Amino acid sequence: MPSALHAPGAVAARVAAILAVVAVLLISSVAIGVSRSSANVAGPTVAAGAPDGNLNVELSFGPQSITLGSSTQGNLAITGGTAPYFLWFNATPPGCEQSSQPTTTSVVPYMFRCQPTQSGNFGVNVTVRDSATPVDQATNIGNLNVISSNNNQHQNNGSNGSSNSGGNGSLSLPSGLFTFVLIFGAVFLGAMVAIAAGVIATAVLVSRQVRRLNETLAGMSRPPQPPKPPE
Repeated sequence: MPSALHAPGAVAARVAAILAVVAVLLISSVAIGVSRSSANVAGPTVAAGAPDGNLNVELSFGPQSITLGSSTQGNLAITGGTAPYFLWFNATPPGCEQSSQPTTTSVVPYMFRCQPTQSGNFGVNVTVRDSATPVDQATNIGNLNVISSNNNQHQNNGSNGSSNSGGNGSLSLPSGLFTFVLIFGAVFLGAMVAIAAGVIATAVLVSRQVRRLNETLAGMSRPPQPPKPPE
């Protein structure tokens, strides 16, 4: 009889234990699913040193045209690729950066001073390689014009000579003022001719009127003539 009474309690205990195990398994599976969802939301991990895109370079000088003995600044703009970058400069004038060994830099834009010791028009070529795998490479050409100081002096002397010759020569009037003077002179001359013609015409007319008046007065002052006797 007691064993019969204890049998239902044993079954209930077993059922409770099974339910507890199932609950633990359910809770564990939910936790694992949540952790996986969080990892997917965070996104994939980017490997260090991955390239940032296509490599592009642009070389310029400021100022682009200088006098021999003056200095200018080279500016190399680099976009994309993976730092550090390796730079090769070719066809640069003497006095500017030029070496068989590449220059390494991680700072962009890369700037350098250039003081040419030779005149001429130079197309400076630069080749840039990055540190990606595989290596990406780009090239660009920057123009630099170096003017000889002697040529500059000759140009200044020529300009001074032309200005001096203009100063020593005849006085030049502005085109507008010169046209006004011509028109004024023509109008003035025409007015003088018209006035002279009017004066001459008036003098002729007055002389005629005076002559007629004299003839009239002379006729009135003559004594009356006696009648002639019949023949």
